[in-house]
Amino acid sequence: MDSPLNFFYNLLMQMVFHFRVRVLVCHNGNVLVARAKNKNHVSLPGGHVETGESTVAALRREMTEECGRKIENEHYLGAIEQSWVEGNVRQQEIVHYFFAEIPDLAANPNVVSTEDNLEFFWVTPEEFEKVNFLPMPLRGLIAAYLKGDTQTWWVSNME
Repeated sequence: MDSPLNFFYNLLMQMVFHFRVRVLVCHNGNVLVARAKNKNHVSLPGGHVETGESTVAALRREMTEECGRKIENEHYLGAIEQSWVEGNVRQQEIVHYFFAEIPDLAANPNVVSTEDNLEFFWVTPEEFEKVNFLPMPLRGLIAAYLKGDTQTWWVSNME
């Protein structure tokens, strides 16, 4: 049971909820990852779903905004929900993951960011730890998916 001090601290803590979507894009055994230039980790490309926007529409918009590339043949992989604290702010997010293709990828595999604070590059699943790929449960899910496991993803660090 929480102490009275923890109870009041939790009441004062600001809470932020994120509804996001991210995409798994693969090419020649590599996975496309994104890194914000002020962060020490990488993640799959994507971003926030706007109010009134579908997850697939958000995914297409984010890819167009972030790297000027279109995606197609999207299919749903699953979701991860998680919660963490940054400073005095409790963060909670639900992220829906899709697999998709970039139509002209074979002719143009260089994915360049259109945003100054973001970079894209390719890594193999074996390099996930080296580049601090997050969230961590996604490392195993992607590796299993690339080996043929089509089970829908669901991971939560919340009880």
